[in-house]
Amino acid sequence: RRARMLADSTDLPVLLWWIMLTCSVCACRYQKSMLEEIVASGARFDLVLASEVVEHVRRPQQFIADLGAVTRPGGQVIITTLNRTPASYALAIVGAEYLLGFVPQGTHKWTKFLTPQEVAMMAQDAGLTVKLMAGMGLDMRTGQFTLGDDMSVNYAAMLSKPVTASLATG
Repeated sequence: RRARMLADSTDLPVLLWWIMLTCSVCACRYQKSMLEEIVASGARFDLVLASEVVEHVRRPQQFIADLGAVTRPGGQVIITTLNRTPASYALAIVGAEYLLGFVPQGTHKWTKFLTPQEVAMMAQDAGLTVKLMAGMGLDMRTGQFTLGDDMSVNYAAMLSKPVTASLATG
């Protein structure tokens, strides 16, 4: 019941906290495979997390559609990614790749970064509903990511797969 209440919530930090708590106290199944293989298998999940992936795929619209395909009706998809802004270029590419060496040079292509509006349109095309978008920032003192209003560099999108009328009544 608590999970359902939080899944309906638009409080992403609370939802992420609940997911971490739930996964630490009960069985969570992490699956590392090609998304296309999971789609073909017919497997469905209550929660699908794609963190810092969509900006690396060839066909992001198909990728988001496939995330929706492996999500059970009523389930959630959480995507974290980089926004396509001058700030993201400066921080994610120049800063993280070239100045600080957090990731290898050439890891990111700025033209493949997606704006929140593009993710929202792709999600809608995939039959997913945007529940919340929040900015993500790195606290340099603690090394921890924080959530907030600034989506200019990194952001998280919480998407929901609606329960169809026939499933809701059946």
